[in-house]
Amino acid sequence: MPDPAVMTGCILAGVLYGLLGSFCMARNQALLGDVISHAAWPGLVLALGLTGSRHFGVLGVGAALVGFMALISLEYLGKGSTRIKPDTRLALVLSGFFAAGMLFTRQVQTSRPGSMGHLHSFLFGQTAALVWMDTAVMATVLIPTMILVWLRWRDLSALCFDPQWRQTTPHANGATPAILNGLLVIGIVAGLPVAGVVLVSALLVCLPVTARSLTNRFSSGILVAMGLGATLGALSPLVVMLTESIFRHWRGNDDARLPTGPVFVLLGVTCSGLSLGLKNMRQRKIQRMGRNHASC
Repeated sequence: MPDPAVMTGCILAGVLYGLLGSFCMARNQALLGDVISHAAWPGLVLALGLTGSRHFGVLGVGAALVGFMALISLEYLGKGSTRIKPDTRLALVLSGFFAAGMLFTRQVQTSRPGSMGHLHSFLFGQTAALVWMDTAVMATVLIPTMILVWLRWRDLSALCFDPQWRQTTPHANGATPAILNGLLVIGIVAGLPVAGVVLVSALLVCLPVTARSLTNRFSSGILVAMGLGATLGALSPLVVMLTESIFRHWRGNDDARLPTGPVFVLLGVTCSGLSLGLKNMRQRKIQRMGRNHASC
């Protein structure tokens, strides 16, 4: 059986990304998670270079700080200049921060030899190395996020679907968007050991996409996305273990190792493709029935 810490970490990451990704997609900010995850890379590199520590708690603080800097940069580029479109701002911040991280990587590699192997594990995740401390960090982020959604549901719904009307309502809170973005940054950083800098944005997208194609309500879609994330998170280590055992049995290769993070993402993308295909088939069937009824 897989390590309980690994399975628990994958389940918590799936629930967290299903929840946060639903709000990102509802706010038409599906690529915001990609920007924050890539912006976390220079934070990881700088934290390792300045402190020399390989503890994820130390590296995560650096990643979160630089992630907040990326959010501030997006806000700054969006003010006073209507010529810069949102997708252009996202591309500028993502490429700029990630390029800075790659530049810092060379310097850290020179000053702290032997540390790059640990850093590279955060590019695609290192789920097999998850410990209970990592799962505790994810749970610490997930619980306040769920509490915020429970307490500020009406405000968050208005923020996603009608932000102009939201400003006229008495229950609107100006700090809600900032708190939600802050939880998004911390949640992405907390899940880096599972999916890594490159793949974490895929989980933020594929889970709510699948949920949206299966449901018609935002509230039920969030629950479906969280449940799907938990299910795929539990299945991913089992799929890896089963696949590795098959390789060992048929090819006699004891060194076959599959990364759990990419398997998690592949399962999520597969579910998205299947759900979108089923939705398309259902819509075509309804249209065909409507044409047949009209012809009669």
